[in-house]
Amino acid sequence: MNILVTGGTGFIGSKLCQHLLARDEKVTVLTRRPESVKPPLRAISTLAALADDDVFDVIINLAGEPIANRPWTQHRRQVLRDSRVGLTRQLFAYVERCKKPPALLINASAIGFYGDQGDHILDENAEAVNDFSHQLCRDWEYQAQAFESLGVAVCILRIGLVLGGDGGFLSRLLLPFRCGLGGPIGDGQQWMSWVHRDDVIGMIEFLIDHQVLRGVFNATAPHPVTNNEFTKQLAEQLHRPAFFRVPAVVLKYGLGDLSSLLLGSQRVHPVRIELAGYRFKYTHLNGALAQVLAP
Repeated sequence: MNILVTGGTGFIGSKLCQHLLARDEKVTVLTRRPESVKPPLRAISTLAALADDDVFDVIINLAGEPIANRPWTQHRRQVLRDSRVGLTRQLFAYVERCKKPPALLINASAIGFYGDQGDHILDENAEAVNDFSHQLCRDWEYQAQAFESLGVAVCILRIGLVLGGDGGFLSRLLLPFRCGLGGPIGDGQQWMSWVHRDDVIGMIEFLIDHQVLRGVFNATAPHPVTNNEFTKQLAEQLHRPAFFRVPAVVLKYGLGDLSSLLLGSQRVHPVRIELAGYRFKYTHLNGALAQVLAP
């Protein structure tokens, strides 16, 4: 197959591209850093580099500026929208002029779609709380769903907190935890719906291989944990104490609305992907952390 990947140099995308090459797929990567992409991957820095007769069987749209890197000023919110909704709109315009559209679009989204939901168990049909994270994901998904009007099957992955050994949100926690300075955030009761990066890639592969599937899929492990439990298990894996609780008021004062990513609660279950037959490699946090933290 011929596959176009946006965000192919990122934390998920870089591993995904190597996995696709191992399947003998032909992969083109849309990236702002084409010099970092090595053959046999093909790299482009703009969609204008593609000809109308370039034919892709699948587009995997993972691009998006990191949402947790900076406070959500008005400028930053626009950057986040442009890198997700704006780029997906550009992809739509490209596919619209293609002589042959792809059969499938796999589009990233995030569990931030649901907003802060406390202890409620969230499947793909759950009602959302209307905050900035929800609005961003909602508009991104809406733009992706527009591809259906071009005859393209659309699958949307609402991705949780991704665990991997060389980046992701866990990389920011390791230094304080290894120094014995880790601890719960706020009251620690908020749910963390995590997923191993290998399973995100596995779900993408599953959707490529089962192109009768459509719609939204929660890309989270079957067993989410509270922040207290996550903290406990991470500290145990690192053989360190974890007593330094971070008060919610400190986060809200320092990060503003961005603090909702740390204090918000999403207890997400991957109902549709499991019903479709996908089998997770990492179902429980202790096994995922052990693999990620292994020397």
